[in-house]
Amino acid sequence: MPKSPESAQAPNNSKSGAIAYKYLNKTTLLRVGFSEHPETYLVNISGTTLDDHKVEVSRVYDELHPLMAIGRAVTEFYDSYVCDRIGSIIIKQRVVK
Repeated sequence: MPKSPESAQAPNNSKSGAIAYKYLNKTTLLRVGFSEHPETYLVNISGTTLDDHKVEVSRVYDELHPLMAIGRAVTEFYDSYVCDRIGSIIIKQRVVK
């Protein structure tokens, strides 16, 4: 059976194949173009429910553009929680060092 591309990579704890996430600010989000292949993004959303309980969700998405990952995260967040508002959204892109 052929190995998947991810299984062929070095373990996460080695120096050559360590996986990290870099923060994407709003300037970067507005300037980045679509990639040819899906990239991995980590989206963190913090919000408050109608009865003032804090809600924090972190999800990982493979998308062609980081704003597509944010849109999917927001849609799933509102589908799962009845929220009065979203307080913050943080997005990070996976990078292999």
